[in-house]
Amino acid sequence: MTVLNLLATKSSSFRSKSTYELKDLSRTPFVPLQMLEAVVYKTVIKTRIDEKVPESQVAGDVEDPPSDNIVGDSRVEMPVFIRVILGYWFFGKIYDAKQKHEVVVKLAQKLIEKEHWSHYIYCENIDPEVSSFGISSRKKNKAPNPLIQATTFGILELIMAILQKYPVAADSFDENGRNILHITVEQKHRFLYQHLMNSLAYKDRMLADIDNRGNTILHLASCAKNHVLTKQGSIEMANQMSWDVLWFKRVKHDSYPHLQHLRNMDGKTAEELFEENHSSLREEAEKAAKHVSANLIIAATLICTINFAALFTVPGGFNQNTGDPMLLSDHWQEMQFFMAYIGLALFFAFLSLTNLILIQVSRFDTNDFHIAVPVKTIISSLTIMYSTGLSATAYLQGYILESSPGTFIATFMIFYMFVVWFVLALVMVDTTFSTFDYMYYALLHLIAYKSRGI
Repeated sequence: MTVLNLLATKSSSFRSKSTYELKDLSRTPFVPLQMLEAVVYKTVIKTRIDEKVPESQVAGDVEDPPSDNIVGDSRVEMPVFIRVILGYWFFGKIYDAKQKHEVVVKLAQKLIEKEHWSHYIYCENIDPEVSSFGISSRKKNKAPNPLIQATTFGILELIMAILQKYPVAADSFDENGRNILHITVEQKHRFLYQHLMNSLAYKDRMLADIDNRGNTILHLASCAKNHVLTKQGSIEMANQMSWDVLWFKRVKHDSYPHLQHLRNMDGKTAEELFEENHSSLREEAEKAAKHVSANLIIAATLICTINFAALFTVPGGFNQNTGDPMLLSDHWQEMQFFMAYIGLALFFAFLSLTNLILIQVSRFDTNDFHIAVPVKTIISSLTIMYSTGLSATAYLQGYILESSPGTFIATFMIFYMFVVWFVLALVMVDTTFSTFDYMYYALLHLIAYKSRGI
């Protein structure tokens, strides 16, 4: 095994597989903090790396490359006020990570220049079982292929560097007769897949390839990721099912139509294999969606009850003769705001309750996870957040009606209002970002393929 082989297995040393990638968030326990770190990494922190990497560093530690004679200047090029606001530990950690990523990329480029790719070009494979199935027998590499390894781990930077230097390496196959597009689809590296589809010269031929087991690229797209580590009852189960459905549809739209009807050596089409692989995940996703919606129904019902009762117990009470609120004549504008907040909170709570009930009675077929379930989840999350925020705002408005707060109290109330909405926004982003992220890519997929008439 060469140093390049070792580097191709260290995905954490590259930015594309780190937590500092804006295109692939929700890898950390708190999404808003990851967003901040990714923005600081991309726009604020700058490093300066020497172009020349010493020969002695080529065989160095790829996980923690030495910085001697590689980093030209270890100072962080950042405004002082940014450093004061964020803290030295915060930006120092990000700076170290960015420096490591840049050094590793340059190290990889040096290693690639020293490689002779003839060591990794496939040789003849005369497996009689494979030959009898009628599949091409030219799919076996002579040595561990760094491109195959990097594709398996989804290291975009290393793959780009290899293909730029050796375009012929795109014809590499693994021990199962799968090309780099096959491996990318099987591992569900969506950003790498998009790059390969835009850059490969022979992508049509690669899409039509079949591996040693008779699997097409659609069969590989039907694989289900291991969901054992996902918390039972978590909405992430439903999100994972939605991503798998979208992934299969996307690869299906990119592939040749006849591949949908081909059967592998087990006698199964891609759709049959998808249903078989996802039967357990679909059941878990259904349970998770119903479990979460059942809990939110209780919260939405409580908000509806509170706001409905507030409509008949306005501050100051009602005039017994006319039935109008007592404070309506003296505080007409404030009373209108109060009623508007209550009415909107009640409306959004009812809307959230309706969507949550629809989730409970959904069929949860495989196609329901493509658009229907995520849309209902997003609407329910947004409406329950709005109803909660508007209920808190109505409480403050009611306090203003019943008392005449001074400057200090008024300032505190404004601060309280800001904190409530800010906390709600953070909770919303942290808990539902993956669903919003999914819907963004699902809509892009629909628009792209509808425009092509597919």
